[in-house]
Amino acid sequence: MSAFEVLSFSEQCLCQALANDKFVPAEVGDHGRAKYLSGYLRDIGAQTIVVEREYIDGDYLDDFAAYYVKCFHNYERRCKRLHFFSTAFTHDQILASILKRDGSDERPLKDSYLGFIVARPLPDAIIGRTVLRTYDDDGGRRNYPCTKDYKANFFGIDLAIRSLAFQEQDSVLAACATVSLWCAFHKTADLFGTTTPSPATITRVANQVVQPARPVPSHALSIHQICNSIRQALLEPEIFPVRANVPLVSLVYGHLKMGLPVILVAEVEGIGLHAITLAGYSLVKTPALNSEVAAGETCIPMTGLRINEFYGHDDQVGPFARILVKPSATVGPRVYPVVFEGSWIAAGSGKRLALYPQVVVVPVYHKIRVTFLDVQQWLTRMTEVMQTLLTQETGWNGTFT
Repeated sequence: MSAFEVLSFSEQCLCQALANDKFVPAEVGDHGRAKYLSGYLRDIGAQTIVVEREYIDGDYLDDFAAYYVKCFHNYERRCKRLHFFSTAFTHDQILASILKRDGSDERPLKDSYLGFIVARPLPDAIIGRTVLRTYDDDGGRRNYPCTKDYKANFFGIDLAIRSLAFQEQDSVLAACATVSLWCAFHKTADLFGTTTPSPATITRVANQVVQPARPVPSHALSIHQICNSIRQALLEPEIFPVRANVPLVSLVYGHLKMGLPVILVAEVEGIGLHAITLAGYSLVKTPALNSEVAAGETCIPMTGLRINEFYGHDDQVGPFARILVKPSATVGPRVYPVVFEGSWIAAGSGKRLALYPQVVVVPVYHKIRVTFLDVQQWLTRMTEVMQTLLTQETGWNGTFT
């Protein structure tokens, strides 16, 4: 049997490639993350799937050693890795490039590489470490500052891609917050030279904080546990509770612009708390919001007014999932500066569910001591002084356009 298989890209072939003996192609076809990835890959121009058999993935191997090796059922310790290309290739063409036969060149493979998905041999959480090319920048509108360079060695050929690693939640070993931290640590390791622990390690570290629940299966992490995991990664957690007067969109934008991933903890309408790693944003030319704080609150005009959507790794949706920015809303006693709308759908009605922001957590290097809200206070005072001076000198009406 060949060490790899070549398939033309289609949803059916993707389901076949992701399937295993515990999760058949028909079940993969109903799998939410697989559906999302099929559409995503189609949008970025996938033409060929190359299935690399017998692949050893370090993150899955750690999870396997922590839990699956001790299970009654026999779980495989090797995965499959699916590579995607924007050019149609045959098995013989790829083999010739690997063997450098008949003057074959590696360049077509490298130039058309779209990334990879590790298919885990599990009965449900099949989407392992996933590194895929982002959507194009759409003339500078889409921005992905929280990405890094990855290399995949494909039988001696180094394939490069710039992205941010994603995987779906394995409910046994990793809650949504665990996966969000894992995604964020990939970027902070690139920025600060810190570690990228596996999901199993993050869960173990998080549960060093006293918590009235068993660590495995892992259902959720508290804010204290999230902070403990960040500190164990040699970083400091910057925590911003979301209040009516917090310019949340500019706050998130400011950190993303620096390349710092942002963990958004939001309440999904009617479901509960959920953590998403924000990695990019859409910056439009004219204001998308009238205000990024609630009615009755004041805030100087900032770039956040021109942000109409964020792109985040949502372990229940997929990588770089679109999160729309909506105006302020009041729900019961709580007033939100803005609310979000992602890809969560209400069962039965098909209605898109709102995401009500609760807390923003940013893992930062300990020598970064000035917070966004500190800078905002200084800018507010400076703006007030400039408004006074301009009004006195020029008769300016005090509004920005």
